Amino acid sequence: MKEAQAHADADRKRREEVEARNEADAQAYRKEREAETAPSRPGAPSPSNVADGEVIDAEPVGAH
Repeated sequence: MKEAQAHADADRKRREEVEARNEADAQAYRKEREAETAPSRPGAPSPSNVADGEVIDAEPVGAH
């Protein structure tokens, strides 16, 4: 019984790490799907302007 209690904190921490990684993977997957479908939506960024789920400005700030 004591051994199970001693490992409970480590198990909980490991579970939280796995859940966080799974959520990050799910977000990355959703961003990839959005990037693939983005050209079909008006006003959406083109895939060449999307890297790792972030839109990259085509022009430097202050170039206008």
